[in-house]
Amino acid sequence: MTVYVISLMKPKRVLIASFALIILGLFFIVGPETSITGAVVGVQSGVLDSTSNILFGFFLVWIAGIILIGGVEEKVVDIKTLKKRSEEVGKFIEDYNFSTSQGYVKGIEKTGKKPSELNSKDRVEIVDNIYNTKKEVYLNFLGLKGAGNDTYGKPALEQMHYTQTGTNMEDKNKLAALTPTALADVSEKTGHVLEERLGGYMFADINDKNFEKVKDQVAQGLNIDAKKIKTKEELRALYNALINKEAQDGRLKNFRADDYRTNNYENN
Repeated sequence: MTVYVISLMKPKRVLIASFALIILGLFFIVGPETSITGAVVGVQSGVLDSTSNILFGFFLVWIAGIILIGGVEEKVVDIKTLKKRSEEVGKFIEDYNFSTSQGYVKGIEKTGKKPSELNSKDRVEIVDNIYNTKKEVYLNFLGLKGAGNDTYGKPALEQMHYTQTGTNMEDKNKLAALTPTALADVSEKTGHVLEERLGGYMFADINDKNFEKVKDQVAQGLNIDAKKIKTKEELRALYNALINKEAQDGRLKNFRADDYRTNNYENN
């Protein structure tokens, strides 16, 4: 919790808090005999002896050092960080799409019936099971596993999942057919929407120095003028273009090598 609070403090506030603690700590260290009134520390004068004052002073200075080192240090985000995030999102989307069939199979098993024996009520329950399975995968990825109580939390998180995947009643009615096409459609739609949404979240902390750093790296990779990249939206689009370019270059690498060898063979 302490680390979390420190991470939220801006550098200027961190410096002020650190120096205040250092001054207070030095006051205890160099002036152990000084009377400390209850208005300052909440105790009567003379309660703390010299040794206690000195130890407490060193403790305050130590805390100030931790805050100063941990709080001033800025989080560095570069293109490697974004690529790592892209990989995490890609793995999640794979698991999320697969959860459609998992929810379907588990839903069928709960009914104890064959697919041909299902009635409309069974189908509704299976659809709910599919979306609940997908929701749990999503919430786990967000670090919200087991979050929320039955009265408020779980309904809110369920609605959040529906909203963020763009799911509506028409989608659920189509899925109730439980055909391979219906299952594929729900996976494609919800997975694509979440991939786009999470792709936007990836750039949430790309500001100031991080923006300039990533902008320069993307511009270098695409061989374009970094000065022309003005907004985060432009940077995100160009980053995606760079990722696609690198993927394409990787796929064509061997073919280009073969063409090169072929051309050399023909020319010789």
